[in-house]
Amino acid sequence: MNAAAGLAVAFSSPALAAPPCAPRDLVVENLGKVFGEVLTAAGVTSAGALVELHTNPGKGTWTLIFSKPNGQSCHLASGDGWQRRKLVNKDPRA
Repeated sequence: MNAAAGLAVAFSSPALAAPPCAPRDLVVENLGKVFGEVLTAAGVTSAGALVELHTNPGKGTWTLIFSKPNGQSCHLASGDGWQRRKLVNKDPRA
């Protein structure tokens, strides 16, 4: 099994003992090729890691990955039923 196929299988497995990790470029490429997912949202942690949400709005799939400063990305969670919602600020001070 090649690395791309291995990642696809690992990323689709619901029961994982430890998050699968691989170079970020490979992870992002496979999310696009295998699941049709694109980067939807991202943020940087105080430790300098990148948390990214990749989604396929047409199919409703999503994957959350954590990218370490060393370039390794790890799968945190994935699923289906993703829906984009308009956020409404209910804070009267805003």
